Amino acid sequence: MSDELIADRSNYGDPVENHRRIAKMWSAWLGHEIQPHQVACMMVLVKLSRMVGDRSHQDNYDDAISYLEIAEKIVSDDIEKVLTTLEKKASAYSFSGGSIGVRGVKG
Repeated sequence: MSDELIADRSNYGDPVENHRRIAKMWSAWLGHEIQPHQVACMMVLVKLSRMVGDRSHQDNYDDAISYLEIAEKIVSDDIEKVLTTLEKKASAYSFSGGSIGVRGVKG
């Protein structure tokens, strides 16, 4: 359901990139770093606040779910990037006989 909602709102561009841009803007405005997943979580809070005024407005529920999924995607993407980087760095080293060597470097 929320994949459809996210796609429906794609006129803002890729949601992950959009939240990265917002994080940079909010960071500059506030004078301290805001992470992209925090942007999505804060947007959930906006929707929760709006629900106080109108509990029956389905769009707030739908958007809150979508923002949570965007936050999860951002975190998952970030974790995947870190793991890929670590794997690349680890592959540059060889482990044998209790010693560690750097591949391609004779020592």
